[in-house]
Amino acid sequence: MRSRYDRNFDPRFSRVWSLHGAGDPQLLLEHGLRKRIPWLPARRVSARAIAILGYADFIAPERWVARITPRPFVMVNALEDQRLPRSAIDVLYEAACEPKEIVWMPGKHVEPDRRKVLDDLIGLVLTRMREAR
Repeated sequence: MRSRYDRNFDPRFSRVWSLHGAGDPQLLLEHGLRKRIPWLPARRVSARAIAILGYADFIAPERWVARITPRPFVMVNALEDQRLPRSAIDVLYEAACEPKEIVWMPGKHVEPDRRKVLDDLIGLVLTRMREAR
């Protein structure tokens, strides 16, 4: 009997996209706390405590991304992303198995009030999906 965690769990998916995503939840929490907790040691302890309470090690995407194989994994990230540190982006990309690809878009992190970033992101994904057919 196949496990629901089998890498071929749902054959309808032919490609998996990560849009402005990253790994290492503790690093992401620490990065997000910069303004609220300026002192680095206190910020690191706070981020670790939040990560432990939120089971971040278990839900970390870098723990699961290798299961996407043999489907292609495509990451789309912003070159000037103020919310995701480059090292956290790299963690997720490095954890993924081939075939994998990272696409760098100009601009900042996607947010609902950044209509141009959102439009460009949607345009890129739809164009790439058409090309993949």
